[in-house]
Amino acid sequence: MTTINNLAETLHYMLDMDTDAAEDALRTYITQLEELEGRDIDEDELRDDDADFLIGAVKSARNAGDLGQRQLATLEEAAADYQDAADTADALRSERDKAIRAAIAAGASQASVARAAGVSKQAISKMVQR
Repeated sequence: MTTINNLAETLHYMLDMDTDAAEDALRTYITQLEELEGRDIDEDELRDDDADFLIGAVKSARNAGDLGQRQLATLEEAAADYQDAADTADALRSERDKAIRAAIAAGASQASVARAAGVSKQAISKMVQR
């Protein structure tokens, strides 16, 4: 007998696979096996023949490139969030730079503008020179 955690660790060392991804894949195959055979499988008491089947199924799926769908979905969401944040940062930087130029144009000293903006006096000087 073994556990899903032990199998995930085995897959981690065997395939250099993330243990969370391994557990996700194992759970998918456990569910399929339960449906196919009409029985409940306890993740904490996996039979040796089930464990062998599950390891083989994950290895085959990994070799075929069928794993990682949840991780890809997470990656896509993170990439979209990152792009949104980058776009927001660009817009805010532009707004800040416009306010800096307006403050300088209104007669504020470069030192006071730098302090207010949280940037160096050199950065303000470069901005003014542009």
